[in-house]
Amino acid sequence: MKNQTFLSALFSALLLSLLMACSNDDNNNQPIHAAKQIEFKLSFSDYNTEDSIEGTRAVSVPAKKEIIPMGNLFAEISVQRDTTRAPKEEQKAMTRVLVNGKYRIYAYQGSTQKGMMTGTMASNTFTPDGGLKGMSLMPGTYTFICVNEKVDVSGSLWTVSRENIETARMGITENVNIAAAPKLQQVTFNMKHVGCRVRMRVSTEGYYTSALTTTLASVNNIPQQATFNPATRTFTYGNTAAYSQSIVPNSSPVPYQYFFPGTKISDLKYTLNSGTVYKLPVSGRYWTFPGQPTMTLNGAYVLNITLKYNYIYLYSDGTTGQYTDADFTSHTPVAMVVSRGKRLAIALKDANMGTISWSDALTKSQNTGNTTFNDYLNDFRGEDYTWSTTYSTDGLIKGNEQTKYPPFYIAAHYDPGVTLTGGIANAKWFLPSIGEWNLYFKNLMLSNDDLKDGGAGYLWRPDEYGFARGGGLPLGSIVSIGGDNAYYTFYVSSSEINFSSYYGMGRYRKEGASTASPGLYYNDNYLIPVLSLTKAGGVGPFTTYVVRAFIHY
Repeated sequence: MKNQTFLSALFSALLLSLLMACSNDDNNNQPIHAAKQIEFKLSFSDYNTEDSIEGTRAVSVPAKKEIIPMGNLFAEISVQRDTTRAPKEEQKAMTRVLVNGKYRIYAYQGSTQKGMMTGTMASNTFTPDGGLKGMSLMPGTYTFICVNEKVDVSGSLWTVSRENIETARMGITENVNIAAAPKLQQVTFNMKHVGCRVRMRVSTEGYYTSALTTTLASVNNIPQQATFNPATRTFTYGNTAAYSQSIVPNSSPVPYQYFFPGTKISDLKYTLNSGTVYKLPVSGRYWTFPGQPTMTLNGAYVLNITLKYNYIYLYSDGTTGQYTDADFTSHTPVAMVVSRGKRLAIALKDANMGTISWSDALTKSQNTGNTTFNDYLNDFRGEDYTWSTTYSTDGLIKGNEQTKYPPFYIAAHYDPGVTLTGGIANAKWFLPSIGEWNLYFKNLMLSNDDLKDGGAGYLWRPDEYGFARGGGLPLGSIVSIGGDNAYYTFYVSSSEINFSSYYGMGRYRKEGASTASPGLYYNDNYLIPVLSLTKAGGVGPFTTYVVRAFIHY
């Protein structure tokens, strides 16, 4: 009897196990209704998503810069990945645009399409058309592909045309296991751009551009269509043709240009069509980008063009040259050329570090014949006033008088840190006249106007970058103060007005950060061109009287 009971229990257990196995086989053979049992989520990737930094422009690898000489100008060219994410409001607006329209989701096993359904998107969730029907899938491993309606899926090979390159999106999610268990599953698509994006960034150093128009064009034919094989999940790019687009650089909104992956940046040419930079016409100047990479899917790039004024430097051996010269690094710059006609140059650094008086006595020491300010602007006799007695009323050579005429002595004994040889072996440093400072103002600071008696605002400062490239320091660089303070730097001239005053060129600055010379302090940097200054010297804690020597070569 006990044996019969045991056998009966064993038979029941085996029967139950068999029924459960049959039930599992039945579940595995039952299709999964994708619309009902799979939730499809869509996220939209910005360009260069892997490298993006909110609100910043960064590069994963430092951009390689190329120097292009152009006489009085030169261009510094570089290409970098544009890792700026769009502002959140712009991202929201972009998403709203993408929501409008149809999406298609395809299911593949290997190279075989197993299903497809269409729908719309709301709150980043795909909603199938036709309610909960949609595609049915057997349990297994799948690759899902989602595209928006900007991708043409009418054939076995899908295409994206140039007109849709900006808005076409595709997401591919691989190795998704669709289980037999009747539970809600989730598949997420990272919807990427099918194309690439480029923006031009044209900048200058301390100066403005005027009426600049440009063209970005191809020097060789570039791809005009992307073709996608859903069976192999691979792209090819073709239908090559010429490309040309007019661009107003640095305008708002940003004039992005769109390309297909496979486009070589080295196949692009950027041309300046009109406008001026540093008061120079730039029409017809152009650049290519040799040796630059090929664009990649969902990539974004910045093509940087920095236009710089190509100052002329006086070297310690008496020769002159520019930063773009092949032998520049074999010379030692000691000054920046102010006037080639007058063979006049300004030292790269200030000659003194503190407040000084013009003279030790309130007496008239010069007989120049100047009566109007215009007379002073046309007076270029700074070397005579420093080293000659021709215009001296006391018969003294001011450049030798350390106590009686401190700024003249300081300028005359300026040490550039290297011995002068060649054609300037016997040249003498001197205290410039206000007329020579005016040449500096117009030729190196690129002002359209002369210095003005009494002062006037002037915001541009390309000269600072010229000093920096020559290994020098910009005007006003010896003062560095903390706190929210403004300070004045007055550059002493040799132009005496009367027994108690002389002309000086001034700078007003406010605490901030210098672009050209880190460590300096200013937010505002504008010239107070000419003031009548007392010979007695400084008038406050944030006022400094400075000497910058000039030289003839």
